[in-house]
Amino acid sequence: MAVGGVMVFHYGLLPFAFAKLGVSLFFVLSGFLITLLMMRERETTGSVSLKRFYARRALRIFPAYYVFLVVVLAWMASQGEPTPPALVLASVFYVLNYVQAFGAFRSTPVSHGWSLGVEEQFYLVWPAMLRGAWRRRIPVPKLILVAVILVCAWRTTLTLAGVRPGYLYFAFDTRFDSLLIGCGLAICIRDGWVQRAARMVSANALLPVVTLLLLGASEVVPVELWFLTVADSFEAILLAILLVQGLLLHQHPLWRWLNWPIVRYLGTISYPLYLYHQLSPAIIPDTLPLRWSMQVALTFLVAIALAMCSYHLVERPFLLLKERFSPRSTGEKAVPTAA
Repeated sequence: MAVGGVMVFHYGLLPFAFAKLGVSLFFVLSGFLITLLMMRERETTGSVSLKRFYARRALRIFPAYYVFLVVVLAWMASQGEPTPPALVLASVFYVLNYVQAFGAFRSTPVSHGWSLGVEEQFYLVWPAMLRGAWRRRIPVPKLILVAVILVCAWRTTLTLAGVRPGYLYFAFDTRFDSLLIGCGLAICIRDGWVQRAARMVSANALLPVVTLLLLGASEVVPVELWFLTVADSFEAILLAILLVQGLLLHQHPLWRWLNWPIVRYLGTISYPLYLYHQLSPAIIPDTLPLRWSMQVALTFLVAIALAMCSYHLVERPFLLLKERFSPRSTGEKAVPTAA
């Protein structure tokens, strides 16, 4: 769903709001899953190894990403498109988000890599921050709440100071509240009040539709200050609720399509699909005698084919190596896992 929202915008099918919400869902999911994995490691071993964490992240992200960069930059060079050293360096070192925040390189086949930069920068901060909070017995939910409020306050301060909206959209320091909200969901997932709230928002199979309508309403608020200050945090909370609803309602007939093999497979290849989706329309000749609908369908199919090649030829061999860095129980008493 996250990558789909980005693709339908970049392919000219739906408005920018779908891409914006897709990226925010990507951030919420990332924060949720990374924190959940760290919690499981702590329960299994009694601690969290940053060395193992970064080894697993490197095997998961770097091979596919750097092969993608080689492929796309080589294609751009073959087409005579400029490949400025600044663009290459920003992409290699995951700082494209800040380069774009200041107005450069926003329309290239690698421009969507800004969101990966935000995520990588988050990885440099959150694991050590979470482990330190656990060691010092600092209440993590309160820490996350304070951090989210500070990010909203920082966005508001920058807005009132006249900073351009582009910086607010691309910069890590103005966007990582969405990741934090996903982290907060993982940290609180077993708390009684969260489980009661989860049952409440999933009591009816139509409630996810209400969540989607609220997300849509948030995107059409006719107040620019809303979008520049608190909208990202508000929408991330709604997306976290949507995630909970999906987890609890995926067996309901109305949402059982989430379990279809084709949907699960698209989820499996969603990372390379996100990487290559902007290359697909660029490599399909505009001179093909196809209707617009067929051209769009072909664009989707080529993107999926590229993603399949990336996943099966590049990612999977490295994903198998991740087992070497999986946490092993130390024999210490682990925190009991809630049903």
